Amino acid sequence: MLFGFLITTAVQSSSITTSVVIPIIALGVVVAIQALPYFLGANVGTSTTALIAAMSLASDGSPDGIASLNVTFVHMVLEFFAIALLFPIRKVRNMFIWLAEKGADILTRGRVTAIVYVAIIFYLLPFGVVMLTQDWQVATDYEPVVPPEVEQLEAEEAEAVEDNGDATDILEEADTETDNGDNNNDG
Repeated sequence: MLFGFLITTAVQSSSITTSVVIPIIALGVVVAIQALPYFLGANVGTSTTALIAAMSLASDGSPDGIASLNVTFVHMVLEFFAIALLFPIRKVRNMFIWLAEKGADILTRGRVTAIVYVAIIFYLLPFGVVMLTQDWQVATDYEPVVPPEVEQLEAEEAEAVEDNGDATDILEEADTETDNGDNNNDG
């Protein structure tokens, strides 16, 4: 599991790490159940990319950045708990392998089956969920918790912008007067 996590964190793409192992499983060098910890580690490794992005966004202390960091931590904790709770149960592990093998059996029946599968899973299902849930009022009452230090910095920044705005207005007026003076000399 750690190997999948480290490789995915390094390349920041679980698609790359899983694409390397899938042909090895198809060749029979590794059994699918042996590769499952690698895939789980790759899944957790993917969330480190989101963590890096969220830390970058939250570095200025903006409410959106802090909210993205909170969501990222919740995502990572959920993944760790899911692995810790579900992976030790043999029947659950075997269920995922069984689903993968049955899916592969269905897809290898023919080209039309594969196309229909891709159309349903990647187009019909997501668009159907979006269409069915577009009227739901989800998380409309969420307000991110902003530390007082950040609020103080934002207030100071707003004051500085206001002060600079006044200075900018004075400079613009001076430029306008200079331009008017230049225009009078030309005529």
